Amino acid sequence: VAASPELLGEHTLVMDSITVTVPAGHRGRAGAQYKVCVLAAYGHGQIFPLLCLFAPSTDSDLTLGKKVLKAALEKLPKQPWRLLIDRGFLDGAWIGELAGQGVTVVMGVRSDMDIYEDLIALSRLPGTPWERVSPPKLRGKPRPKRYVTGFTEVESWSSCPRPLSAVVIRDEFPDGTRRYQVVVSTAPATSAKALHTWARRRWQIEEAFMALTRYWNLDELGACRHTVYLAQVLFTFLAYALLAAFVAREGELSGPPAPSLPGRELVIYWGPYYAILLPSELFAIVFDHLPAWQANRACSLEAMR
Repeated sequence: VAASPELLGEHTLVMDSITVTVPAGHRGRAGAQYKVCVLAAYGHGQIFPLLCLFAPSTDSDLTLGKKVLKAALEKLPKQPWRLLIDRGFLDGAWIGELAGQGVTVVMGVRSDMDIYEDLIALSRLPGTPWERVSPPKLRGKPRPKRYVTGFTEVESWSSCPRPLSAVVIRDEFPDGTRRYQVVVSTAPATSAKALHTWARRRWQIEEAFMALTRYWNLDELGACRHTVYLAQVLFTFLAYALLAAFVAREGELSGPPAPSLPGRELVIYWGPYYAILLPSELFAIVFDHLPAWQANRACSLEAMR
């Protein structure tokens, strides 16, 4: 981080979880699913993954998120932070505690919550001012007209001890359908447009997960030991963060992309250690110690299956 301050973004953090699948392997090795809770910084239109936690896929986002954020705040600079999260991390008491630690939260609320119903009802009162904002692009659907209206000093969330700012988002589709969203924040007196902007930026981590899955094959790394698979996922997030920092510093590369070449290096794992070797280096090690390899032929082949 000291060498790449871009990794800290604009004092804004984004957190979400993704599930990865380790496929079943040879010799009856079982596959499994793991949940990865990722905390990233936002800045320059990019996200920079900073910290992640692996857990069984049955663990809740909220449980993992509390652990990840606690660990991050112990290492990050002591300054105000903004945290963008989704409904999977809903916990009014926790959000209130974070505000006391200098972390303001921006998040959506569920439609079955009292605060959602109260704000929708207030937004429908005659004379409520609405502002038009840019709508998102929807795959396979026409773009709606989007309007926002804001409220401050909202106290309808009984478990949250802090008054909230809120924005009600209304999408109007060509067929006459209206859809509503509610986003709240512990930042006092925040405008509707500002809250809407930060809510839109939270989607950057969703886009990053999509890119990592679709183009970096995050969920198709092949059968191997589970610890090795998760290490590859960790290194993938690290590579993504460093490439995003490079783009933030140097700008997008111009010209046609370089042709992709097949990888030449091999990654060799032994316990908690690994080495990156050329095939020629690996064969040199084998030939230099051929009697030992022949003596352990059965065990070596079994370990590589």
